[in-house]
Amino acid sequence: MAKVLCPFCLSAMGRKEVLYYCPDCGAVSVPRFLEREPIKCKNGCGGYASQRLCPKCKSLLPRELMDEPEIPISIIGEVASGKTCYMTVMLRELGRMLDLKLSLSALDRSSQDQQHDRYLQLAEFGHVPEATPLGQPEPSLWQLRQLVAGSVRGTALVCYDCSGEHLYAGDPIQPLTISSGILLFVDPLTIPAVRESGVCTQVELSHHKAFGMRPDLAALIGQAVSMIHRAMALPISKPIEVPVAVVIGKLDILLRDDAFLPGSALRQPGTLYTGGRFQEETLGQIDRDLRDWLRSLGEGHALSALETGFRKCRLFGVSSLGSTPDEDYRLTNKLRPHRVLDPMLWLLHEAGVLP
Repeated sequence: MAKVLCPFCLSAMGRKEVLYYCPDCGAVSVPRFLEREPIKCKNGCGGYASQRLCPKCKSLLPRELMDEPEIPISIIGEVASGKTCYMTVMLRELGRMLDLKLSLSALDRSSQDQQHDRYLQLAEFGHVPEATPLGQPEPSLWQLRQLVAGSVRGTALVCYDCSGEHLYAGDPIQPLTISSGILLFVDPLTIPAVRESGVCTQVELSHHKAFGMRPDLAALIGQAVSMIHRAMALPISKPIEVPVAVVIGKLDILLRDDAFLPGSALRQPGTLYTGGRFQEETLGQIDRDLRDWLRSLGEGHALSALETGFRKCRLFGVSSLGSTPDEDYRLTNKLRPHRVLDPMLWLLHEAGVLP
């Protein structure tokens, strides 16, 4: 029987190992031999132990985590590269993608409240989320439902927003051990040629400097590769097999320049799906355009680091906000996300969740 992963402590369990919690009396019950749900409370209160618990950490397990395929996604990258903003906006847009007949709903109250509060603060008041605190990230749990050939197919999507401090320190991030896909975020201002191009405002440059010296792009990618190798206990000579979406954020800054041709997909609104079909040609153009751009800036060694570190890797450009927050990190313009779904849609396509 297939094992189920607890998204909180990451331990694997079989269905027979799951504990059951009674919301009426608070007792924890172990099912009797061959007993099937609904499980009667063993405390004698007359109720049912209707909520599933992880046998190791005793966290509540949403039913969908055991009844549907589970897709864990880890988001890693530099400090202040836009990971939390991206996750907040991406989840909002994913739940509104009518082209694929998708719906998205939170699997627990914590995920629902956090997403609601972050999006409200960002979209209504312009308050950018604070940096993710150091430590093992808490999972954000979602159910992705899709209408396929007249029937509804569900997937449990588990997102881990990891602190950028881990990347600098080289600390292992436990969710990487079970991830089906990885989003690696890069701040384009890490690249000296971007900072010196004249396209960045003083506010953008001061935001970047506020977080101190950072490694160059090739070193950053090398640190990410090493961290993932350690988390997955892989030999350093073995490329990472898990699909990795390298996300160059703050695309709105780069689009002020002539780095990408007017016909580039990076300049066009939309996603990797048109009429319900995955657009391989669009994916290839975005990846090629960004690789050519990096080479033109003298970052060929960074591309080599990607190619030697990851077996399956694609580059994406996104703008979660559409403009730069002011000197107080407050967004003064209307939220205008641009191509934020591309990296996640590709990972879900690679995982077989989307056609």
